Amino acid sequence: MKCVNCENSGPVCNGRTAVLGCITGFARVIIDPDDVKNLTIGEILVTRMTDPESVPYIQKAGGVVTNHGGILCHAAIVCREMNKPCIVGTKTATEVIKTGDKITICEKNSCVYKGEINNV
Repeated sequence: MKCVNCENSGPVCNGRTAVLGCITGFARVIIDPDDVKNLTIGEILVTRMTDPESVPYIQKAGGVVTNHGGILCHAAIVCREMNKPCIVGTKTATEVIKTGDKITICEKNSCVYKGEINNV
């Protein structure tokens, strides 16, 4: 799916598309690893970076956004294996996105938008 009107929506952050796809959902910002237990199925995991201990949580997530990493980072590789939309290397995602925000991960411009973007 490609997003329409992305250019007009004002992304809150951008990075590198690690896995193609667009998804809209509620964000769960995880700074403290102990907080990851609060992630519910389908939420978009927003974190600084992931590690092997994050795999069960990535499985629950609808998508992943990280501050750090490139297309060969842990989050990118695991999300590709699980076919979950993923944007990495945003630098500021955990600062500009709050838990509970409705966000859209968009492959078109490797961006994250607040709210829902119309998909075609």
